[in-house]
Amino acid sequence: MKNFFLISIFCLFFKVSHAQEKLNKIEYNYSINGDTSSVANLYFNSSVSFFEIINKKLRDSIARDNLNDQYIITAVRNIKMPYGTILRNDLDTLLTRTKSFDDKTYLIKESAVKIDWNLINDHKKINDLNCLKAEGYFRGRNYVAWYTPDIPTTFGPLKFWGLPGLILEIKDDNNFVLINARKIEIPSKETVDFNKLMSNYDVKISLQQFVKNLKNANAFGKQYMERILSKIPKKTGVKVTVSNYSISTEIGEAIERVYEWELDKK
Repeated sequence: MKNFFLISIFCLFFKVSHAQEKLNKIEYNYSINGDTSSVANLYFNSSVSFFEIINKKLRDSIARDNLNDQYIITAVRNIKMPYGTILRNDLDTLLTRTKSFDDKTYLIKESAVKIDWNLINDHKKINDLNCLKAEGYFRGRNYVAWYTPDIPTTFGPLKFWGLPGLILEIKDDNNFVLINARKIEIPSKETVDFNKLMSNYDVKISLQQFVKNLKNANAFGKQYMERILSKIPKKTGVKVTVSNYSISTEIGEAIERVYEWELDKK
């Protein structure tokens, strides 16, 4: 079975009635630092959106040196910040559901950040749709977005929103983050059970506390490596070496580098 990494953000106080409205679907290419192993989907209607990232690989590897009969473990685990957006137009609260570094599923609450977009007099076509350009700053990075007024919604991928049209492409000024639409399905034949999706979690937590936990994630390193070591076959004379252990958090290396409460302390 393929690794499945699901990220979702759900609006607080979601009402069942909204789930009855037909959803639209946009499929995106999703690249972080050149890693193109994932695709992403955005589902949305007039009041709510749901973003998911699929098939993101957790790069845990165990390599065996047959000549020396020893196991060399290189564990590089990408702990993914819950990127994605489900947002009600009339509320500014986001809920994120993600499986994190300790194998628990977290429901994370935060306030939606309103991006101060600068609308640029430039245009191009994406999937035969007329798109306009906008620039904005979000949590430590400068972004260029292309949105289409032909699809009148304020939604977009991840936590990007607030333009007068659907965001079909967004990237930062260093091309570290690159997301662009590859397929548009309006309306979509698929359905998403938001209530069921968001009810399955282990811990409810604020974004600020979750970020703190991520930044202290190395404290969980020993416990994580013990689980890896326990999977190695026991054999007399086998030497085990642990090398290059690190926990790579996209929270600091990709999209969200600086948070509002961190700026307030300066």
